[in-house]
Amino acid sequence: MVSKARIGRPPTCECGACQKCKRKEYMRRWYQSKTPEQRRAMLAQRNPEAVRRNDAKRFQRHKVTRMAAARRWKNEHPESALETQNRWDQSNPEKKRAHATVAAAVKRGALSRPSCCEQCGLESPRIEGHHPDYSKPLEVVWLCLDCHGKTRRKYAEVR
Repeated sequence: MVSKARIGRPPTCECGACQKCKRKEYMRRWYQSKTPEQRRAMLAQRNPEAVRRNDAKRFQRHKVTRMAAARRWKNEHPESALETQNRWDQSNPEKKRAHATVAAAVKRGALSRPSCCEQCGLESPRIEGHHPDYSKPLEVVWLCLDCHGKTRRKYAEVR
């Protein structure tokens, strides 16, 4: 028998006898008793802002683990990772050109990477160039990883 890959967080208890296990089993049966239309209706009633907020918090809680898993996958599947990168490069030529232009300018000394974030002032060894407009590749804002991520996520506030 082939085991199914588990999706989601691992169970904290599998005794089947405690209140937590009984509640989990009850809720699973309750949800499975619903028709697909009823399930879709339940999802449609959720507050999208609250869902996004909770997803962002959950991502931050498990960020280190997720990043390690992504690194491990990339090392174990180099050809798939390269294929994914090539697909991104082909679908985003303007972005790729802007990234390459900044990298070349930093290498030859025309641009200098500061040691602190322009948005929050945090000193960090990993400062990245953010392009507000890819048609102007040398106009970059130097941001730390957190601030750069926040500017890219649609639902996050920019400080």
